[in-house]
Amino acid sequence: MTAALSLLERRWKRIFGVSAGVLVVTLIELVAFSPRGNAAYWFYAAAGVAVVVCLYAAKKLRDAERVNAAVDGAWLSQIHAPDDQVDIDD
Repeated sequence: MTAALSLLERRWKRIFGVSAGVLVVTLIELVAFSPRGNAAYWFYAAAGVAVVVCLYAAKKLRDAERVNAAVDGAWLSQIHAPDDQVDIDD
């Protein structure tokens, strides 16, 4: 029974790690390079899916610190929304 539980925990930790990695990469792209148009849409979509997967995996692991980290990443993504960016060409 504990071996199966350990296997399940490792699986959810791996899922959380991959989705957190995707979230980090998308946030770096959104904050550092400020993509526009279709590229921005795909980065925000990937970040949104990654946040949902992170939250679900953290729920399965019953780990509040992981939940807080995922929520902070979602908050950072919302701060740098394309609607709020200033056009530097003006």
